[in-house]
Amino acid sequence: MFIQYAPYKLRESNWDALRDSFADRCFDLLNEYAPNFKRSVLARQVLTPLDLERTFNLTGGNIFQGAMSLNQLFSCGRWWALRIIARRFAVCTCAARRRIRAAALSGRRARMRR
Repeated sequence: MFIQYAPYKLRESNWDALRDSFADRCFDLLNEYAPNFKRSVLARQVLTPLDLERTFNLTGGNIFQGAMSLNQLFSCGRWWALRIIARRFAVCTCAARRRIRAAALSGRRARMRR
């Protein structure tokens, strides 16, 4: 199960204390729609936003390298179209192209521009 939106900072507690209770709540919610879900799970690993930051160095535990706000999803000026121009060099990550969120697409585009 993947939960995309979970706050990095919690008001009254921390992720180390609430990790399992949050996962239990998510399982309970899914079990309402798929009644045998909880019984079918053999094992689970719970990674909170804090765990993602600690383990994978993702700032704020955000897998999209920052919040996906409207100004990041849509072009807001000429500076968004900046490209790195260097002979036989391509940056093939999500961060290389601001409007593309799939890493495979930015890599494909870089390859096609040879």
